[in-house]
Amino acid sequence: MFKKIKYYLSVLDYKAIFFAVLGSAIIAFGTHIHVNAEIPEGGIIGLALMVDHLFGISYIAVNLAINVVFCLLAWRLMGTRYMFNVAVATVSFSAFSFLFDIVITETIIPDKYYLLAALVGSIFVEVGTGISIRYGAAPNGDHALSMALVERGGLDIGWVNFLRDFVVILLSLSYTDIYSVAFALIIMTVTNPIMEYIVKMPKLNEASRASTLSKAKKAVKKKKGLAARTVISVVTIIILIITVAYFENPYEADTEKINSFVTENVTVQEFEYDDRVLTAYVPEGEIKAGFIFYPGALVEAQAYEPLLKACAENGILCVLVEMPYNIAIFGINDGADMPELFPEVTEWYIGGHSLGGAMAASCAAIHTDLFEGVILLGAYSTNDITDLSVLSVYGSEDKVMNQKNYLSNKDNLPSDLETHVIIGGNHAYFGMYGEQSGDGNATVTNEEQIRMTAGYIAEFILN
Repeated sequence: MFKKIKYYLSVLDYKAIFFAVLGSAIIAFGTHIHVNAEIPEGGIIGLALMVDHLFGISYIAVNLAINVVFCLLAWRLMGTRYMFNVAVATVSFSAFSFLFDIVITETIIPDKYYLLAALVGSIFVEVGTGISIRYGAAPNGDHALSMALVERGGLDIGWVNFLRDFVVILLSLSYTDIYSVAFALIIMTVTNPIMEYIVKMPKLNEASRASTLSKAKKAVKKKKGLAARTVISVVTIIILIITVAYFENPYEADTEKINSFVTENVTVQEFEYDDRVLTAYVPEGEIKAGFIFYPGALVEAQAYEPLLKACAENGILCVLVEMPYNIAIFGINDGADMPELFPEVTEWYIGGHSLGGAMAASCAAIHTDLFEGVILLGAYSTNDITDLSVLSVYGSEDKVMNQKNYLSNKDNLPSDLETHVIIGGNHAYFGMYGEQSGDGNATVTNEEQIRMTAGYIAEFILN
């Protein structure tokens, strides 16, 4: 027995083990940044984070368990010595992750620097992965299996890892929003070449052979591949910057107009829910029903305060759901959580303006048991909500809502649909945020359109 132990110790590659441990520590640190910022990951780590979010099982324990399965699959192809290095790296990753969770008690990068957290975390993960693979180990079982496919199938390590991570990050939509997934995919595209470069860059003892024709051809091929990746990364970064700038510059609420809009017997309550500030407009008398409202795309939520105050004057408790990045696609089901916050209200309606209305209808289609009806302001539904009562209100001068799409999607609405066309109204005047690009010229005032709309909503809900 001692002879066997001595033999195994003599054939161990201590250099590979050292870099396996070092790489795992770097990956664990990057993953810790992503976990705190709730950024989706790829590979086994991504699957482990998914299980953690969905079932509350520690991602560290899940990561270790899944790794055992993947390592067994890779062992037959790569041999015992290689898999020992993988096992060392896997255990090291779990140990360092546990250590960082205990030692690092505060968020390293604040929540408001979400993009920075995604980028820094990914750089650490890719550098650690590259170091581990370069020196004959793998940071976890999925990389070991990827290496087996590369060795046996002649595949490219960069693309194998990229495709694997791409699929897992897409699956993260099961617990996070599409914006987070989009960020993770873009950052992965940008940082993946770091790992590939570390793995493939020539070692010192290979320099003298680089002058041969075959090596020269490979070098040219690598440069072309790197150039292509660089171009893709630069274009991706530009698209990301434009996208963020677009989302971060919404139509601003017209504070002066909003303050001049007079309502009575309504209390405004702000409260925190799921790390967000929500606003409720509460009637001072009897609460007859509840109305959850989704703002239009790229419009500040506060622009709809006059409309909801006017509705609240009629005994309707209104909840304004502020959307991530001011676009309701990233918070489709947020309204489903609101009724439980006001248990005294037994009858709920949901609706919204423009894209907010469409997303509110999507929420209602999923949670038909929560809502009595849907209110669409300058909007239409792409989901079947024929089992619910529906109110549709739009302006005769609305040039933003696509009338062709509105008519083609009418089959998704019930046969007893209640429709009101505000003569002289346009798209933007359901809120107070000024004129909207491409909209028609209203012949009614902003306040008149809001008062009429609130009247239609009150009549629809209370009758």
